[in-house]
Amino acid sequence: MLKPNNAGVLSNLGNTQRDMFDLQSAITSLSEAVRNAPKSSEPAYNLGLALKDVPIMTRQLHVFEARLVCGRVNKTCHVDYGISLMLKGDLAKGFEEYDWRSKMTAAKKTEKQRWDGPDLKGKTILLLQEGGMGDVTQFLRYTPVVRRKAPMSL
Repeated sequence: MLKPNNAGVLSNLGNTQRDMFDLQSAITSLSEAVRNAPKSSEPAYNLGLALKDVPIMTRQLHVFEARLVCGRVNKTCHVDYGISLMLKGDLAKGFEEYDWRSKMTAAKKTEKQRWDGPDLKGKTILLLQEGGMGDVTQFLRYTPVVRRKAPMSL
């Protein structure tokens, strides 16, 4: 960092970290910004925003965790817990939990094997909709990548 003690730089860094859901790092950066410019309202305001997110996220995770250990499998709870973990920054565990969605969507309705990336030469792949039209539109951009994995012979 070019100006490690500059409150404006630290505040911008903290805002970026918050936008990336790295709340602990955001709080650290923003707290330092407030220490370096105690009379400036902007870093304090940004720190307040970051702190506002932490207790909610912590409570939310505890509620989901309590629900998941109480016995009966709740697929939707696993999915929402996964989203919460990803928002917190725990992508590995978050995606693991979020993958429970495959047990409750169109992917469940097919007996075909899920594709996990290997070459598709000589094989067919079926792309299924998951989510709303916004999600479909967003992920259509990956169809050329899939297409390159499955060269078509005429």
